[in-house]
Amino acid sequence: MDEENEERRRDELETLQAIFGEGTVHWHAVQSLTVCTCTVNTKLTTPIVVRHRKRRKSGTTIVEETHVDEDDAEETLVHYLPSLVLKVELPPGYPGSVSSSPHPQLSCTWLPPPLITRVVGHLLHIWTHTEAEILFQWVQFLESELVQFLEIDLIDVNSIALSKARTKVRDGPRTPRDLYQYICEFSQLRFTEEFNKEMHECEVCAEAKQGENCVFFTPCLHTFCRQCTRDFFTMNINEGAAISCRCLHPNCDSEPSQQFVRSVVSTEVYQKYEEMLLKVALDSMADVVNCPGTGCDAPVLAEPDSTLARCHKCELAFCKLCRRTYHGVAPCELRSGKMAEVRRQYEQGDALTRSRLVRQYGEKMLNKIIAESRSEQWLSSNSKPCPTCGVHIEKTTGCNKMTCARCGTHWCWLCGVRLRKEDPYGHFNRPKTDCFQKLFEGVDREELMLDFPELDDDDGEGEEEWENLDQNGEDGIWFI
Repeated sequence: MDEENEERRRDELETLQAIFGEGTVHWHAVQSLTVCTCTVNTKLTTPIVVRHRKRRKSGTTIVEETHVDEDDAEETLVHYLPSLVLKVELPPGYPGSVSSSPHPQLSCTWLPPPLITRVVGHLLHIWTHTEAEILFQWVQFLESELVQFLEIDLIDVNSIALSKARTKVRDGPRTPRDLYQYICEFSQLRFTEEFNKEMHECEVCAEAKQGENCVFFTPCLHTFCRQCTRDFFTMNINEGAAISCRCLHPNCDSEPSQQFVRSVVSTEVYQKYEEMLLKVALDSMADVVNCPGTGCDAPVLAEPDSTLARCHKCELAFCKLCRRTYHGVAPCELRSGKMAEVRRQYEQGDALTRSRLVRQYGEKMLNKIIAESRSEQWLSSNSKPCPTCGVHIEKTTGCNKMTCARCGTHWCWLCGVRLRKEDPYGHFNRPKTDCFQKLFEGVDREELMLDFPELDDDDGEGEEEWENLDQNGEDGIWFI
């Protein structure tokens, strides 16, 4: 009988290895037991959300948050989960003897210990209804039915890490952050491997190409060939619009990582891209100014309570307000108000006044002051500054929801406030606010109808279309 059981065990293990591969299934003898180890990849019918919640400190104690604040949590949709390991001890009487029950052990980084215990219990339940060769059924259950059995639609890494700490389980990444990154990186790697094996149609050139010659954006998964993506990114970067390097699909805001951009464009173009990102970041910092030294333009960190700034590159000491050589406590000579006053005196003054101004500032500098003053007056009358980076933007037509081409900030043309990236149009739909239902305040309907012919009243439905557009703002257009 023992020889018959041994032969049946060997046949089962060899069959299992033939189905799932030698690298997935292996076994060895430990005294009278046969120990089988199977690496199982759980299949997901739909993607699952993985969440990591930041922890706050209370005194010296780190407190686990039970309430999830959107600003304190990060989530990623994953298509693959890390492999789990099933280890089974097979006694000598298995599979012929009912009393010789196999003993399963399960290791899984993305399940808390209580759920692992529940799964092991279910595996033993399957055995009691079979009492024969069981390994294939167990592996098939873990591979195809596990997620549905546990009804998992969200993986909270904080809860998993806390549960493992309480039960002193030490497998896998220790911290919630490490576990979150591990699951996300595993899913990305597996998704890329499968993506590269298949053919994909580029949404721009409509050509079918091998996956390794294509790229996909996350989380939208829009797919394009590398050449079309490279051409699009390179054009934007060379034109100084690095912020426009995003998904090529219309109305999609999926942004690529710097690593993604580096993998697509040339080394020279990527260096330009990095420089632009750095400049945008520095321009948004109030205490960072660019050195006015000839040919320098290096970013300089200025003291917040002083007008003095000293360049570490060319060692120029300059005033951070007027960007001229540092003048101590003396007032700036060429601030905006002063330039406007000099221009007024020159344009309204007599010949004697003009001659005095030329002697005081020099003809070349005087012409520059007048030109800059006129430019500032035009900008003040015809444009508004971005609330983040300060670049002036002119609105020629379209709705009052603006997007800065330099830093990507969404903002309101009417009141100048920043808008939430997730729902920028919600600003115009909040009652009891100054901008309520003013998405198209001041917009010329005739100009807008050139872009939206359906708003024409000839068919009697235009007014209704206009009202829908004014409330939802989904079709709003703007120009910078």
